[in-house]
Amino acid sequence: MQTEQPTTHSVPYPLQDELAQGLLGRLARLNGLSSFNTVSKLLTEYSHRGNSIPQLWQLAEICRMDFFIFTANHSMLPILSPLTEKDCSFEEIHNRNQNILCNGLSIPKKQLRWCKTCSHLDIKKRGFSYWRRQHQINGVDWCIEHQHPLVCTSVESAIHSPGHTTTYGLEELNQTIITEETKYPAIQRLQNIMLGLLHRPIPIRFRAWSEAIANRISLRISISKEKILVSNLIREAFPATWLLRHFPDISGKDPKTRISGIDTAYMDIYRKHLSSLRCAAILAVLFDSAEHAMEALEAAESK
Repeated sequence: MQTEQPTTHSVPYPLQDELAQGLLGRLARLNGLSSFNTVSKLLTEYSHRGNSIPQLWQLAEICRMDFFIFTANHSMLPILSPLTEKDCSFEEIHNRNQNILCNGLSIPKKQLRWCKTCSHLDIKKRGFSYWRRQHQINGVDWCIEHQHPLVCTSVESAIHSPGHTTTYGLEELNQTIITEETKYPAIQRLQNIMLGLLHRPIPIRFRAWSEAIANRISLRISISKEKILVSNLIREAFPATWLLRHFPDISGKDPKTRISGIDTAYMDIYRKHLSSLRCAAILAVLFDSAEHAMEALEAAESK
C-alpha cells in the first residue's frame, strides 16, 4: 500500500552547486525539524517508494527533480567515482553500484568545509548561506572563488547553515600557505580539473582515460628522448607543503622509485586505485592546461 504523502511541508529550491547534505539541513530548518533523523522520516513519508530508494533520491523526489540530474549536480559522487570500467549510461552505472548509490550523501573528507567570505556574501544576497560542493573537493584546500581558508566542521553541522555558531571550527590552512600554494600553475590546473570532474555527470571510461594518458606520456617521451616517471613530474610541479598533505609517498621519494597507481595509472590492473585526486594530479603535470586535459579525455571518450 502506498504511503500517504504529508499534506503540508516546505521544500527548498536547490541552489547552484548546493551540497545535498546541506540541502537536507535547509529542509529541516524550513519545516521546524531539529535533527537529520526527523528529516529522514519526512522524506520516507513523502516518497512514493519509501525506503526502497536511497535518501539522496528521496531528497530529489521531494524537490521534484530527476534522480540522475540531482545526483550529478548536488552529490559528490562524480568526484568519489570518476572512472568506470564499461560503456554505459549514468543511470546504468548508479543502478548497478548499490554501494555508491546508498552512500550518495558521502563526502571525500570526514569533515564539512565552508568559506567565511562565501557565507557573508550569501547572507548579504539572499539572507542565508548554504553548503557548496566545491568546498568539499579533496586536494583543493581553499575556496576556489576567493582563495581564502576553509573552515572545518563536523558533518552533523549541516543541519545548520555555514556561519552558525555550531559550524565554527579550525581553518585547515592559514592564508600565507594558501597564497603561496595557489601561485603554482600545477595547483591551478589541478583545481580546474577537479571542478571539471565534479561537473561531469557521467564517469570517464577507464579505456578512454588509459588511452589519453598513454598517448600523452608517449608524446612527452618522444620530445624529451628519455623515459619519464609521472611521480617525478608531480614532485617537481607541486608545492612541497601540498605534497606532504596529499602525496607524502611522492614528497620524499627517490627519483628512480615508481609509485604504484601514479606511474602505472594507465594500466588496467591499477584502475581501482585511481581516486579523482590522483587523476587530476596526473593530468595537471601531463597537460599544459585543464582545458587541454579535459579535451583529451573527451576526445578519447568519443571514439
